[in-house]
Amino acid sequence: MQYFHFLFTFAGRSLGYLFCGLLTLTQWSFLGDLVVGAYMILLAVIYIRVGYSTRQKLQILRMRPEAEVMALLRTHDADRDGKLNSLEMARLLRSFDIEWSPQEVEVAMLTMDTSGTGCVTVEDMSLWRSPGGN
Repeated sequence: MQYFHFLFTFAGRSLGYLFCGLLTLTQWSFLGDLVVGAYMILLAVIYIRVGYSTRQKLQILRMRPEAEVMALLRTHDADRDGKLNSLEMARLLRSFDIEWSPQEVEVAMLTMDTSGTGCVTVEDMSLWRSPGGN
């Protein structure tokens, strides 16, 4: 698993689907391979589109002052456990008066969850906002 860490990122998944779809298309020997390859490439295109859209919307959060973002994180942490689950993250993102699809919220979680816990902590948010972050 240590060699395939990129598959746990959204961009890595989309490139994985693209690679597998192209590989399947080049090796097709019957119609089923063609259909599966085309489907995987379609998934890759959808993933890339949703990822790009989410990245554009997340710039709003990145442009805000850190103190404001951390205050929003604490405000939307309903269970006060120091981390945001996907429902809490959806509320935080929608507080900026921008429409977020469930897929975009999932991509935002994958992008900001630098620790891989499935939740976004204060540390995750700080790392993501840093110049070297996603």
